[in-house]
Amino acid sequence: MLVSLFVSFSLDPMLSAYWADPQLEAHQRRNVIGRPSSGSTPWFDHQADRYKSLVGWALDHRYTMVGLAGLSFVGAIALQATVGGGDSFPTAIDPSSTSR
Repeated sequence: MLVSLFVSFSLDPMLSAYWADPQLEAHQRRNVIGRPSSGSTPWFDHQADRYKSLVGWALDHRYTMVGLAGLSFVGAIALQATVGGGDSFPTAIDPSSTSR
């Protein structure tokens, strides 16, 4: 199972990124399943470009990102303590005390 998990996170995304579409290479129209997705491809390309620039900015501003991660952690702990209570798990109910 660990090998399958490793392959699904490493090899499969790499193969799907470079997998050729035979219909587009043959300059044919897309099939019925592929037609609806062809209109959203420019939107996905735009999102990929935005993500690439965001990752580039984050790598250039490492100390800002570490500070943001630290503030997020402290904020999550504060929210858990004030709103969520102190327990991570619900209290167990004793089965002998319940009435049937």
